[in-house]
Amino acid sequence: MNLKMEKINIMPQTIYKFQSDKSLLSEALKNVKNLTKWRQNNHNQTSFDYTLLKREEYHNLFKWISDCLNFVVKDLDYQCDGMTVTQSWANKSDHNQWHHTHTHSNSIISGIYYLTDSDCSTWFAVKNIWQFNGVICLNTMDNLDENKCLKNSIIIHKEKSEAGKLLLFPSNLEHSVCTNMSEEPRYTISFNSFPVGELGRWDYLNRLNLFPL
Repeated sequence: MNLKMEKINIMPQTIYKFQSDKSLLSEALKNVKNLTKWRQNNHNQTSFDYTLLKREEYHNLFKWISDCLNFVVKDLDYQCDGMTVTQSWANKSDHNQWHHTHTHSNSIISGIYYLTDSDCSTWFAVKNIWQFNGVICLNTMDNLDENKCLKNSIIIHKEKSEAGKLLLFPSNLEHSVCTNMSEEPRYTISFNSFPVGELGRWDYLNRLNLFPL
């Protein structure tokens, strides 16, 4: 039987990419390299300071990040007065370090600002619509092979680490970082954000006031 078939790619998704100027990048990288306390996890490092946005030396960076966030708010037609950064921290990956798959709770939009170029990419993952949440694995030779089931149950996008690039994405989007094979450290700044002011609509019966402290 001669079957006529084509595959149709459907429902593309979007995250946002911005590029900072070189002076902002240089200032931020210098400040992060001057951090003296790093929290050593099993496979990566984060700064002890989780409130970088409150430090004067990061004022210019987070002013620019705020502008980027509020561009996204308008582009998505979110019904709120704006989006503010609620928490921010630095990340450092030395040789052979990586970051596990995770999402960010108590946040609407999360972001990664890349301070260095690196072959170590950020991985974003969503479930494959042809799989049943990884419970039943029908399209492998061995249904008992957990790695094959995992591979076929998710769709992965790999985003390069490029100095000066800012990525904004939904906080519930799963993401991770692959192993840093370079001898040079990989530096980034991550943050979470949340709506402020008036949000929702009176006629939808979901109006709410959220004011920053």
